[in-house]
Amino acid sequence: MKGHDKINMKKHMIYKFYNKNDQLLYIGITNSIRKRLHLHKQKKEWFNEINKILVSEKLSRNEAYIYEIFFISNEKPIHNIEYTKGGEIDFLLPNITFSEYKKKIKKRNKNKKIGESKYSVVIKDGNITRRIKRVGEMKKLITILKIIIKTRENFEKIKKLLKQGQVIKNYKELCKILDMPIAAGNSKILQLKELKRYCKIEKDGNKIIIAEIYNKPLPKIDFRMLGNNNRRKENK
Repeated sequence: MKGHDKINMKKHMIYKFYNKNDQLLYIGITNSIRKRLHLHKQKKEWFNEINKILVSEKLSRNEAYIYEIFFISNEKPIHNIEYTKGGEIDFLLPNITFSEYKKKIKKRNKNKKIGESKYSVVIKDGNITRRIKRVGEMKKLITILKIIIKTRENFEKIKKLLKQGQVIKNYKELCKILDMPIAAGNSKILQLKELKRYCKIEKDGNKIIIAEIYNKPLPKIDFRMLGNNNRRKENK
């Protein structure tokens, strides 16, 4: 069975939003009134006007589309755009029943920008600034906070253990000073790349020279969080 056939088999419903004066604000279709309310809350400036919601009996998706056009054309909701400018539909459709949606409608925060979810945050740590929009899971936010805490800890450690102009015998000696595991291959490359966020490193044969210790760590960009296109830019 094709994907769109599966969607059509789901039971849909017509919903109608009314304000406190019983004026019709909006008509739409959905298969989950809870999810649709959440979407409107994020995107519609007029969301807080909603005082009452009517929800129809369950219909097939095609039936729901027909009734949606019929009700919008004839009842002219304030915030619908499509199907409101033509004339009314003068043929009749079988009556369908509506019931009131009883759950409490949580109002939108007026200070929050349209399209910004409750998990949208700006985190600053020195010169690290990250904006996380529409974070569906708090795990992602926790991961960012862990990165920031680790950055602070590493920077304090390096400022204590390394000095500008210090000459270190080799990589193994550097690992011993900083209490880092001795790595090889890509792990070693990533380890030194991380270290270069905190200090400028120069090499003289096997010797490692700490040319400069930065006042603030350089920002770390996780290209995996920005998408594949940005990851390709990093590799160029």
